[in-house]
Amino acid sequence: MKQAILFLSEKSDFCITEKFNHLSGTYRSDENDIIFLYHQKEKLVPDTIKKFPHYIFTSNILQDMGYRAIAPHLIPGSNHFPILKFYLSHPDYDYYWLIEDDVYFNGNWKSFFALFTTYTFDFISAYLRKYQEEPDWYWWNTLQTGRERIDEENKIHSFNPIYRLSRQALAYLHEALLNGWSGHHEVLIPTLLSQRKCSMADMGGNGHFVIDGFHNKLYDKNTFSHLPLPIQEEKPNMLYHPIKEKYMPTSYKLKKYCVISAVGSKSLHKKWLQGKESTLFDLHLIVYDQSFNTFYEDAVFISYHKGNKLNLVFDYLQHHPEYLEHYDYFFLPDDNTQTDAYHITRMFELMEKYHLDITQQALINSHFSHSHPLYEESYFIKSTNSAKIMTYFFSRNALKKALSTFYTNH
Repeated sequence: MKQAILFLSEKSDFCITEKFNHLSGTYRSDENDIIFLYHQKEKLVPDTIKKFPHYIFTSNILQDMGYRAIAPHLIPGSNHFPILKFYLSHPDYDYYWLIEDDVYFNGNWKSFFALFTTYTFDFISAYLRKYQEEPDWYWWNTLQTGRERIDEENKIHSFNPIYRLSRQALAYLHEALLNGWSGHHEVLIPTLLSQRKCSMADMGGNGHFVIDGFHNKLYDKNTFSHLPLPIQEEKPNMLYHPIKEKYMPTSYKLKKYCVISAVGSKSLHKKWLQGKESTLFDLHLIVYDQSFNTFYEDAVFISYHKGNKLNLVFDYLQHHPEYLEHYDYFFLPDDNTQTDAYHITRMFELMEKYHLDITQQALINSHFSHSHPLYEESYFIKSTNSAKIMTYFFSRNALKKALSTFYTNH
């Protein structure tokens, strides 16, 4: 059985290439080719991509293949276009896997793929559901079936961050798309293949299509979702999605000061970077809503999780203890805090100069029941026994002592 394993991404930074290295490094075989399926958006293909086995496509794929996309961009709904393009130029594989760049397997990829070598299903994916089971699913109505009539009761959807298609299944898809079929790939693929009497299977979870012995084996509702995952202890040999994170290689020289914030779509963090002083601290963002891709270029450290803001900071530092050991001072602003790089750096410098452990900036034009956080012109430094949560500055030692309280604070 010959397989193509396609790792789909539009990114080329260190974190993404490390994911590809991990995938290709743990699963090498003469029967399988592991290929970086790169969505080129810039004029030139990055050197970091060229060093890997790769296949390049551009956004022109949406117009050039003779298919009808549901939107002017690959996302939402058209991630079947690149796998079909690869298939048409490389039609000799028996099976084609597609893995999005925010899928993480907490195990050895070789053992993952070995689970399916004896199965001949034309389509393997996740969360396969019939229309009757989830009639309110958002993308049902995107499905167009050309001259064929498909009753709603015969529609099926899936969840496709990672999936496998047979050569025959791709041939059916290509033919149907040229003949008027279209829609979000998560309803288009399973519905069409069901109509063509292809075999389909669910690799985990619960449901009608789950392979015998695979119930909740490779994913469950807490590990595999279209939403940010809650903070949780990772289980071995499970799929996780979405795992979105960007970090720097160990050769990156961390700065002395650190700003960490849990942020959402209305975050003011761009203002914190205004001013030349922004080069003096590292910004770490923990995105708790679906703004991850929007904020991806705003910081060199960015991750994606759901939860209480302080819990997210606690969990982030628990998973990255090296940051807690390196940085001398930390600022933990709420994402609606309005300040800039000069005032952030000034606070760090004052803490260092006066050997302070916990401070906060005085607040201007704010509405609080207590007066002590407010700016008063006659004061340079005020001592207090309380401060507004999530505008704290900490020394390293103070944060180490206080960090455990973040997890219990709701």
